[in-house]
Amino acid sequence: VGRRTIPITSSDLDMTSGIIEVCARDVIDTATTILAGEDVAPEDDACKANNGGCSDLVSCTPGVGGVVHCGACPQGYSGNGVVSSPASDTAPANGCADVNECSEDNGGCGDSVACVNTEGGRACGLSTSGGECFVNYGGCDPLTTCSDPDDDPTNGNVQCGACPSGYSLADGRCARVDACASSSCFAGVTCTPEAPPSVGYACGTCPSGYAGDGTSCVDIDECGTANGRCDLLTTCTNTPAGARTCSACPAGYFGSGETGCVAKTSSCAENNGGCDPLASCLDTGSGVSCGACPGGGGYSGTGATGCVDVDMCAPTNPCYLAVTCTDVEAPGAGFECGRCPQGMKGDGQTCTLCTMSASITGVSTVESGTIARGLQNKIVTNIVYMEPACTNDEGYGFLWRIVDTSDGSQIALEESTTKSNTRQLFLPPRTLPEGRTYAIRFDTFSKGNPAIAASANVILFVKASPLEPVVEGGSLVPDGVVFALGVAFTLDASKSIDPDEESNPWSYQWECIKTDASGNTIGGTPCGSHGAAAWSNFAPPVAGYYAFRVTVSKGVRSATATRYVHVVNGAPNSPSVSIAPIPGGVVNAGSRARLSATVTSSASSETRTMAWTAKRYVLVSHWSPCDRVGVVNADP
Repeated sequence: VGRRTIPITSSDLDMTSGIIEVCARDVIDTATTILAGEDVAPEDDACKANNGGCSDLVSCTPGVGGVVHCGACPQGYSGNGVVSSPASDTAPANGCADVNECSEDNGGCGDSVACVNTEGGRACGLSTSGGECFVNYGGCDPLTTCSDPDDDPTNGNVQCGACPSGYSLADGRCARVDACASSSCFAGVTCTPEAPPSVGYACGTCPSGYAGDGTSCVDIDECGTANGRCDLLTTCTNTPAGARTCSACPAGYFGSGETGCVAKTSSCAENNGGCDPLASCLDTGSGVSCGACPGGGGYSGTGATGCVDVDMCAPTNPCYLAVTCTDVEAPGAGFECGRCPQGMKGDGQTCTLCTMSASITGVSTVESGTIARGLQNKIVTNIVYMEPACTNDEGYGFLWRIVDTSDGSQIALEESTTKSNTRQLFLPPRTLPEGRTYAIRFDTFSKGNPAIAASANVILFVKASPLEPVVEGGSLVPDGVVFALGVAFTLDASKSIDPDEESNPWSYQWECIKTDASGNTIGGTPCGSHGAAAWSNFAPPVAGYYAFRVTVSKGVRSATATRYVHVVNGAPNSPSVSIAPIPGGVVNAGSRARLSATVTSSASSETRTMAWTAKRYVLVSHWSPCDRVGVVNADP
């Protein structure tokens, strides 16, 4: 299947109007006939255009008769420097290809050292296995630095750096400095440590009955206002811990300074005889006798002096430090403690510190500690949070960071694309530069108490992604695409994919090889080569099976793909085409017209192509030799 050439003679053409017309009876198998010409540039210095068909890496020297001579490829490359015509056609066109020095003896880099092929050479990277600082971080705490001063990855001679500010070394690990252990906060005042790197602390508010800044708390004189709520006939005496006492009523009065002093003008009939309202009053004739305060332990005092609710929360708070104590109202006795501080659990009177842990459970595309730069990756964690009994009103925080790189560079994670503030880290394609090893740290913590925290680390090496050749035309099997002998076809690899999207230019090298029906190479020289993205209008000289192998390259990376074409003597049956007419043959301007065609062909779907073309015709009055209305202009 393809396009068949149709001979045209002068009797088929109308040359009087300056327009070339082809009679409809001469068009055999196609609805559109294209007549085209091609300008030919005059011959000039053969090396001026495209370096004379030589590779850009070599020199071009013009010779006799338009033949050029290509120089030798530079060190680190193989080939003869010939890419395509007009270079000498006596040598195969294999250009200059980068030699992969890492393919033999690891490029001389050593058994445990990464060899990275470069343009015209190679580079030895960091140790890929056995490196003291890349296996469990050399036993150092993740908050410190790890170094191997003698560069010997086997003797265990690792030096760990100092803990950062806010941490101290304990049992080989960096532990949070408890600044509150030696704080100067007033007794009973909450001490809150500041987050690292600070080693300070902050004191809370003074206890009830005291005034000050939390470090210095001074007892408030309750007697300074309204005689401390004592009867004005009595004396108010200030006592420590926010309390005061009232003296007894003076002679001639009954009652107390707490409840009030009443002149002894009557017995129990008036004001309960001066006894506390909660106590009984007995008129003795010479005075009154007050009964006891209600039992149960909720009151102190007597019926004569007054029944006072016992404050079980004073003067010393029986609850855990900084936990609110609420006295049980009399006649009940006792107290109630509030919730434990953030990050702690207990009944409020006894509180213990909660714990949490974190680990990294997987990296989506990792293979032997390596990920490809052009692939999307997700790092997944497993977190064991504080148990439900722990106080955690503000929830948890998450943070991902790159704490170290093999070349010492500083890399920051973009929060909007990597979601570095969540429990999973997303690494979209091309997030991290290739050829480096990264130490990535995950931290999770209680927002209400940053001392409750956990962390985990993962070490990854980022490599360049392989190229993905994409070839249009041909087939993956030897007999998948069939062309008639003499019909030209095109194979195009220009849509090949670079997952890393590097700026280096693409290069292409095609090779044609004759094969048998099973795709096995037949002996003899190759049937041709080509150095462009598309091998256009290629027509094999004889029928048979052909394999076309293309190598696509970009920088030091390359990949190969093969497509097959079967060329036969004689074309399959020509397709038939019929276009259904539009009802009435007229379409109004601005209206939509739908055309349908019926195509009958024995060609496979991979080789059969269909295309619609449209032209605007201006009608004139003369008749053409084809017995139809002539065409003055035909615009696409």
